[in-house]
Amino acid sequence: MKVVRTALLPPRIETGVVARPRLLEHLGKSAQVRLTLVQAPAGFGKSTILLQWHGDLAARGELVAWLALDGYATDIMGQILSALSENIAEFRDRLAHHFSTEAFVTTDAELGAAIECLSRIEKAVHLLIDDVHMLPTENMHVLGRFIERLPSNVTITLATRETPELPLARLRAHGLLNEIGMSDLRFTIEETRNLLAAANQADLPDTDVESLVVRTEGWAAGLKLANLAMLREPDRAQLIASFSGSKSIIADFFSEDVFGSQPPDLQEFLLNTCLLERMSIDLCNAVTGKTNSRELLGRIEAA
Repeated sequence: MKVVRTALLPPRIETGVVARPRLLEHLGKSAQVRLTLVQAPAGFGKSTILLQWHGDLAARGELVAWLALDGYATDIMGQILSALSENIAEFRDRLAHHFSTEAFVTTDAELGAAIECLSRIEKAVHLLIDDVHMLPTENMHVLGRFIERLPSNVTITLATRETPELPLARLRAHGLLNEIGMSDLRFTIEETRNLLAAANQADLPDTDVESLVVRTEGWAAGLKLANLAMLREPDRAQLIASFSGSKSIIADFFSEDVFGSQPPDLQEFLLNTCLLERMSIDLCNAVTGKTNSRELLGRIEAA
């Protein structure tokens, strides 16, 4: 499968991004495990910290490959081979030799070739994959097989909004899983001060900074959107005190990046049940007139 080249190259880090040494230190533990999982809902800075980790590894001369997935990902092993070939010359040369006589390549052959070529590289190899929640279930199973067969010199870091269908319990039990979750990604008060300083808001009183962290719960996107709103609002203290999901700037984010990314059946279910203060299977079935609320609520909870 032909992979769009921009999916194999890390995007440029946006301006105003602050350094977060504590998270980079946490990611540094990936050298001791097989898989690092960065999991949190939309807007928590998963892609940004993955980009910072990529830059840190590249600056140290490590072998590191990048892959960003999208909703059209249908051949995960082909994409992984492309990412490794694009970024690691030794892997590209070994892969070309491995498939020099092959006319047709199956997924199993791609998986075997990836493991074989990676195992012959003497240096450590880091593969960073963003937006893993975009991956269809059948491809997730292939990714799981790849992770379980990785040679000891390879580590994978995944960023995802949802819990992936991977052998996480087994990896966790064997000490092969490093996890960074929503609580880790929340901005601290000090990190929020640095973020505001980078946006020329360094004069915000400490009490307002602390209130902003509480109002946004350290949510990176919320802090950035609040900062944009403060640039247009003379009474910053009042804006912070009233800052919530009812603000149009926040509602627009959820409409576009969260609700808009859901499949049609979940969008319809969410709209039909949005007035309910409490949700149960029977109540949702009654409101929607359907019988699959158990399945839909399960999917929503997992996401």
